[in-house]
Amino acid sequence: MILIENFKLCLTLSIIGQLSGLSFNQPKLCPAATWGSIGTVFAGYDIIHGMPYSIFITTNNSIYVVVQAISHIYIWLNNSVNPTITITESSSYPQSIFVKNDNELYIERVTLSKRNIEKWILSTNRSTPVMNVITSCYSIFIDILNNLYCSHDQQHKVVKNWLDDDDTTPMIVAGTGFAGPTSNTLYSPSGLFIDANLNLYVADFGNHRIQKFRSGESHGITVAGATSLNITTSLNYPTGVTMDGDGYLYIIDSNKNRIVRGGLNGFQCILGCVASGLAANQLSGPRDMAFDSNGNIYVADSRNGRIQKFSYSKTSCDPITNVSLIASSRSPSFNQPKFCPAAAFNPFGTTFAANNIIHGMPYSIFITTNNSIYVVAHALPNIYIWLNNSVNPTITITEFSTYPQSIFVRNDNELYFERVTLSKRNIEKWILSTNRSTPVMNIIAPCYSIFIDILNNLYCSHDQQHKVVKNWLDDDDTTPMIVAGTGFAGPTSNTLYSPYGVFVDASLNLYVADFGNHRIQMFPQGESQGITVAGEKSINITIRLLYPTGVTMDGDGYLYIVDSYNRRIVRGGSTGFRCIIGCITLSLAGNQLSGPRHMAFDSYGNIYVADSGNGRIQKFSYAKVSCNPITNVSLLTSSRSLSFNQPKFCPAATWNSFGTTFFAGNNIIRGTPDSIFITTNNSIYVLAQRITNIYIWLNSSVDPTITISDYSSSSRSIFVQNDNEFYIVRGNSNKHTIEKWILNTNSSTPVMDIVAPCYSIFIDIVNNLYCSLNQYHIIMKNWLDDDDTTPMIVAGTGVYGPTSNTLTQPSGLFVDGSLNLYIADSGNHRIQMFPQGESHGITVTGATSINTTIRLNYPTGVTMDGDGYLYIVDSNKNRIVRGGSTGFRCILGCITSGSESYKLSWPRDMAFDSDGNIYVVDAGNQRIQKFSYPKLSCEPTTTITRTTSSPVASHSTKALAGYFIQCLMFFMLYI
Repeated sequence: MILIENFKLCLTLSIIGQLSGLSFNQPKLCPAATWGSIGTVFAGYDIIHGMPYSIFITTNNSIYVVVQAISHIYIWLNNSVNPTITITESSSYPQSIFVKNDNELYIERVTLSKRNIEKWILSTNRSTPVMNVITSCYSIFIDILNNLYCSHDQQHKVVKNWLDDDDTTPMIVAGTGFAGPTSNTLYSPSGLFIDANLNLYVADFGNHRIQKFRSGESHGITVAGATSLNITTSLNYPTGVTMDGDGYLYIIDSNKNRIVRGGLNGFQCILGCVASGLAANQLSGPRDMAFDSNGNIYVADSRNGRIQKFSYSKTSCDPITNVSLIASSRSPSFNQPKFCPAAAFNPFGTTFAANNIIHGMPYSIFITTNNSIYVVAHALPNIYIWLNNSVNPTITITEFSTYPQSIFVRNDNELYFERVTLSKRNIEKWILSTNRSTPVMNIIAPCYSIFIDILNNLYCSHDQQHKVVKNWLDDDDTTPMIVAGTGFAGPTSNTLYSPYGVFVDASLNLYVADFGNHRIQMFPQGESQGITVAGEKSINITIRLLYPTGVTMDGDGYLYIVDSYNRRIVRGGSTGFRCIIGCITLSLAGNQLSGPRHMAFDSYGNIYVADSGNGRIQKFSYAKVSCNPITNVSLLTSSRSLSFNQPKFCPAATWNSFGTTFFAGNNIIRGTPDSIFITTNNSIYVLAQRITNIYIWLNSSVDPTITISDYSSSSRSIFVQNDNEFYIVRGNSNKHTIEKWILNTNSSTPVMDIVAPCYSIFIDIVNNLYCSLNQYHIIMKNWLDDDDTTPMIVAGTGVYGPTSNTLTQPSGLFVDGSLNLYIADSGNHRIQMFPQGESHGITVTGATSINTTIRLNYPTGVTMDGDGYLYIVDSNKNRIVRGGSTGFRCILGCITSGSESYKLSWPRDMAFDSDGNIYVVDAGNQRIQKFSYPKLSCEPTTTITRTTSSPVASHSTKALAGYFIQCLMFFMLYI
């Protein structure tokens, strides 16, 4: 029976999305997506005659609304303006509905004192019981395996039943039946959502949280709410939860009368973000929401007795406009370029303007969308203006009584900066063409930074008064209001200590460089309590800040921080924050900063830094090759091309689980393979440790064309720069070195002195050579472009341990295009990421990771594809694990260890060829296994469609047959 169930599960999971499509919409949106805050009434009280409880929208935009009190279900078929069908169920009082297609509905009914969820066929007007329930269901949902779920809010549990048999008795999947706040209890569970990985999300109404239950788990994880580890917003009686096509959650926060969306920096309010009410931008007691196929959001605005439609702003994800316009028609005046996650910048800057031009310390810089540049030199005080890409300043504004520190430009004719006239201090709007100004905000102290959001609110950070104020520019009132800070210095969530730079995103979240508290605070729109998104007190700390002075954001919602006293620029990303500029201390001044205060992008993605201590503006060029799908990894200042493969895959990429033996130890290599390296032209290098041989297959040859025997070597790893130059460890018990070996001359040169063999070696894009000294619990590196062979420690202390700055038996290494170092920390069963220059690492996966999605057991290898997803050789679990946007999952060897073609035994290393196939050093089986990448797994027609316009597409018949054959083979192996 177990075998049959395993076969059924294998087959079902293999063809998800191929045999049937989702019946509801999950549009794919960018991280910065926004919706118009002014809704329109799709259906008012005059149509639905009651309080709407639930809404469902099918992929062809038929809309179903449940009005519980009058037991009506209103149906708008195929984009109709008025309801085309009304179902009246006087004895039922259903609260929720799920629609499989426009003819098959699932609702709760009560007949002859018996309560069921029934499948209702519209065309025949007949229904069939599919689940017996003893109390009402707040919400019902059907997952991709055809399991029907019901949330019993009165019984504090969630139950489910499989619809593909005749059994109508449900089983408990979450909650105990008793109200409670623990990980295995619920308190009046309301809305439900089950994703494609069968994770169950529950709006745990009474506990003010969203709980996530992994498939088969009875203990949930709080992903949003007061007790969440990653809390960015508090919830108050949430009633619904859903998900878009990118895996971002949407929460109906009922008692706060709003819709909240998850994202890279936590959760933020997107709709109803003001007070409750009946206005078009307000909600009152919302209970449910749904997407149509165009990404618009429909809300069951219960207490207002209406369905509100909020239009998706497509321009918010348009790379040309960069910034969402929300309800405003104003275009952004500054640049927010869109980059890939691996984007890099040349660390060696060029001086755009030096002290001989600006004659003082630059405090602030602003670059408009047509690349006019404005620089404020505070001490003089002068404002220098380079219009339309001019080489020298075309205008200089001299204001001897002002000493402004910041400037904001709406267009090349409209400037906002601080002025003092007749002992009165204001922010003024200055019109260049007329050389006249108008006060727009009265202030009592200097503004370190000013900013104008997309709704035309002007912000000023009063660093001396420890607060941020704002004023709306579309009326005549010049009196500001406090939006962050109390006026008293402090480190709490509602206080600031010398706030400096400010930035307001398209969702009106306010980001403050909280200088004295060494952190970046994010204040959701309308909130007085901030969240630390970067800095030592952040829950998700990935980097320490020291007196940050500036903060901005690119078009993908990633933060950029001017970390002034650390003399660097820091960028946020999916794995935390990392240094991108000013990260390396070398003799060249071009890569160094001194007291940077501010930064800005031009329209090409280049970064300009107000390098105050050096009295200059430095320009750091964006390396477009860092986001080039051909090169994948940034070359930064190096002209070297990558020698290994980093193919780009889609998030849903899969590999054939049945491998082929590239070669076996007993007939070719006569030993145990330890390491593999595959060059971009598919030459393959395999190192066999015990017999100290290196086998080389040049240019896709079938048999080894070269074998190198070196009986004095202690190498366990190899790195190849090109097919004539490779790096290995040589030596004996007295001395070890890493040597550069030239094949055509058969000669070698020492490049790094080491005290013990390296488990793994790696060369990064700026030609640093790394060695993991497994026995000494450290990682060392040395720069190869000089004659010094003495390395330095870059990770670990030399004493084993599980802390953020220690390692235990580090094994495999990988360094990405941003110089982040990834270590397979074998003894600690984790992958540690060390941002460039940092001695404290972050656990990106493993048992101690804050965001752990999988446990590791003695990982020995780690690498990365062209999209920045990690691949881990999880040795003691005999498998290969891949990272992704929703966590880590097993992709190869996912059953048990063994010698069959789909199993591994003590894998040690892996590599990609140029076609995306994976080669695994299967040490326990003394072989190299090749697992083929089927490109059709990433073809647009092979994935579950979650777009906003086109219908669901399915796999080809050939692909479907392939999945069936693989599952049948799996089944037969166990018979």
